[in-house]
Amino acid sequence: MSCSEDVSRGVPQGSVLRPLLFIIFINDLDNGVKSKLSKFADDTKLGGKVDIREGGDQIQESINTCVDLAKYWQMEFNLSKCKVLEMGRNNENRDYRMQGVVLERVTQEKDLGVVIDMGDCSTDVTSYLGPGARLDGLEITFQVTEMSALTGSYNTMVGNNEGSMAIGGKLSNMLGRAERLVAQFSYGTKETSYGLSFFKPQTGCFERNITFGLFDVKGQFPWSSVREVDRGVSFDFNFPVWRTRHTVRWEAVWRELSCLSRTASFPVREESGHSLKSSLAHTMVVDCRDSTILPSKGVYLKVNQELAGYTGGDIRFLKEEMELQLNRSLPWGCVSVFCSILFFLGGPTTIRGFNMYSIGPYAESDFLGGDAYWAAGLHLYTPLPFGPGRPGFGDIFRTHLFINAGNLCSLDYGEGLRGHVSRLGSCLRWAYGAGVVLRLGNIARLELNYCFPTGVQLGDR
Repeated sequence: MSCSEDVSRGVPQGSVLRPLLFIIFINDLDNGVKSKLSKFADDTKLGGKVDIREGGDQIQESINTCVDLAKYWQMEFNLSKCKVLEMGRNNENRDYRMQGVVLERVTQEKDLGVVIDMGDCSTDVTSYLGPGARLDGLEITFQVTEMSALTGSYNTMVGNNEGSMAIGGKLSNMLGRAERLVAQFSYGTKETSYGLSFFKPQTGCFERNITFGLFDVKGQFPWSSVREVDRGVSFDFNFPVWRTRHTVRWEAVWRELSCLSRTASFPVREESGHSLKSSLAHTMVVDCRDSTILPSKGVYLKVNQELAGYTGGDIRFLKEEMELQLNRSLPWGCVSVFCSILFFLGGPTTIRGFNMYSIGPYAESDFLGGDAYWAAGLHLYTPLPFGPGRPGFGDIFRTHLFINAGNLCSLDYGEGLRGHVSRLGSCLRWAYGAGVVLRLGNIARLELNYCFPTGVQLGDR
């Protein structure tokens, strides 16, 4: 382990949190800037329309504002990497200064892998660009490099009270039509898996594709004292229909259940052993949200049906799942309504305020799950009450107020539909609370909530 050292300014180099800390550190760079400013990682672009002299003056004023803010935070711009690129015709070619130094003017610059060249070109642009080209248009040339056919990956994942490490290899473009063969090994705190899959898209429509896979998954479920081993094959067909995405899946699985501990309850021991499942499933997804991590508007709908036992195997069941999410912006925040008719319940992804999968039927200390459940929640996200709005910490942090409820039960199929609805409506579990949400770009979000479980039944945790 390296020695500790005080960091009085800047961001430590080489640390895992460096990218996130740097984004937070420069997040308010555009405060007070009147020109358009775009940030991506450590690249920043400042631009504007200079059709009159005041436009150039505004850009210079914005440059001065950025320099002053950088000095305030004890950072400096790298002047050797700061350039001026003028786009269009009839520019006044004025000088722009940063820290008293005239910035270099260029006619070509590479931006995030795209080369923008404003050099002189042929007067008769229609001779090589076609009849729709204009003399005041832009010519953009993309220089692409084909990826290596064989690539490897290594990543770690943390979420839902578990962590895992994954190592994989990918063989791309096997047959020259964007096919790929992927092998992956994942080791986690609760699950270890091996997988091999072959992906083949339809020529001209990448969203319509097929995937064939082989897998071996070993998982532990301490809330039920169960150890499960799944070995099988799967075949997926993905295709779009209007604004919806569909997946048809066939799966054959040899499943082995065993007890995780000697104190496992009798119902868990009774279900132990080997079984073979063959099932057909269909999933439809409609996602109109503006963000998958912290949406402020839009609708998300997912409907899934799975039928097992009619294509072989010794397990028969029909499973129906539906998830609906409605999001709407308000003048003082964003409201998200979550509804799930999905068979374990409890935890931060279903009903906050309860332990993971700790709601519903149980035997001794083991939770057994149920035949049906529902869960719903109302969430309100607002900017921090004590901090600035956009573009400060308000873009990263949100306060979070919520109330959620649900129930899970076993069904007596002799009672009929009315009896099932009555069971699901009785013994309601619900909780409310407040907290803070940290958004990590478009990758993940972290929540810190204080919960008040109110509707708690015997055996719930």
